[in-house]
Amino acid sequence: MNSIKGKSCLFFCFFFLYSYFPISPNVQASEVNSNIYNAALKLPEESNISVKNPWSITLPESIKIDKLDGLVVERNSQNIPIIVSTLNNKTLSIRPIEPYEENSTYTAKIFLNDNEEYILDFTTEILTYDNILLEYTPLPQVSDVNIIDDETIRIKFNQNMKHTFAENSANYQLKDKDYNNISNHIKAIIPVNAKSNTDTNTYDIVLYKTAGDAKDNGILTKDVDSTSWNLIQNQYNITIENIPSTRGVVMYKYSFGVGATDAKK
Repeated sequence: MNSIKGKSCLFFCFFFLYSYFPISPNVQASEVNSNIYNAALKLPEESNISVKNPWSITLPESIKIDKLDGLVVERNSQNIPIIVSTLNNKTLSIRPIEPYEENSTYTAKIFLNDNEEYILDFTTEILTYDNILLEYTPLPQVSDVNIIDDETIRIKFNQNMKHTFAENSANYQLKDKDYNNISNHIKAIIPVNAKSNTDTNTYDIVLYKTAGDAKDNGILTKDVDSTSWNLIQNQYNITIENIPSTRGVVMYKYSFGVGATDAKK
């Protein structure tokens, strides 16, 4: 299994967001003209933010991802270089290029394309022995993967992952041996040996049995045959991204292969 770095954008003072396609890592940041925006609305403050690891902002109902024009982080009127990515349609992940100062206050400014502006003040953590260890927590990785049966791929992570993200099929991409995208074969992501709404480190990717099965569930609308979607090929490729662990670090993008020979482990 080969790990590849998460797709995210370097934004020194501005980034473009979207509804239907991932943030391009090649977009060059440009300055936000804050003079065109209305008086800022203040969001609840955040505290104990990691000086190094990514942290997330859950957007209120009044902010839609497709309305976002840009986001900056400032301290003492100076822009702070950051990396921004989307975890889902309501959550942004922010990571500083260089560590923040500990026990310090920063301001995140969120700009909308209807000229509205929101601000969120946040205070960084006071470094202690315990959270210094957390700063060096390894990034989430897939520690084991195998095909359980004709319709199930079991994924084991090296950390417990937040179930609301780990169970979201939009965070998984499945390709066949010819690299054709067959992500629409995914029926559900189910936690293994865990109660409902519980974070765990092992999840099953369950597939539809046939294209007809997917059509019956509203996934496909065109005419389909009864061709089996069982896991019968000798190689599949999976990409997982934008899933945070319970330790507060995010798997931005992780790709690996799994073959039929991995079955029945």
